[in-house]
Amino acid sequence: MDFGTEMMNVERSLKWLNRTPDDIDEWRRAGSSLGDELPCRRLETLQAFRIGLARILAEEESYIAGYRQALIDVTLAAEAMIEETETEAALMAAIRGDWRAVLSTVREGLRLPGEIAAALDKDKATITRILNRLREMGLVELCPVEGADRRCRPHRLTVLGLRLLRQSEDRDEVPAPATATPAVRTAGGSR
Repeated sequence: MDFGTEMMNVERSLKWLNRTPDDIDEWRRAGSSLGDELPCRRLETLQAFRIGLARILAEEESYIAGYRQALIDVTLAAEAMIEETETEAALMAAIRGDWRAVLSTVREGLRLPGEIAAALDKDKATITRILNRLREMGLVELCPVEGADRRCRPHRLTVLGLRLLRQSEDRDEVPAPATATPAVRTAGGSR
């Protein structure tokens, strides 16, 4: 299936559902269209479909109302998955150079900013800025230490930080595809 041309026609599906909201066959066709659209991962299309479904009135406690809600729930789950994947892709792009080195150092155990700076031979202000950004991104967190301010609290990786660091390392360990060396003919005609 060519996902570029087999686009879900949201307006057409919703138009038919609005005309005949009690026709279960129309709801099944809408469900089938949604199933065709999910692998395409087009967030805007899914959002428009979900919003349109929510506007269609269905008699409460009816089979149709349950079907409608199920389609909305599936669409919401797909939207969340797509958004999470896009967010992780953006975070993966950020895990480079010093940021990755800081994450690797923090993975070794609880670390204070000064310890990280010393381990990486960087100044403490640089490491503090990196740690602040990594915290904002949800990749590291401060460990609770009673009575200590942020400067005296060690950092640790979050589950997301560990997962993305591993993916980053795995990506770098994939060997490049071998390239064929062209045969060279010698003056004698042999290879």
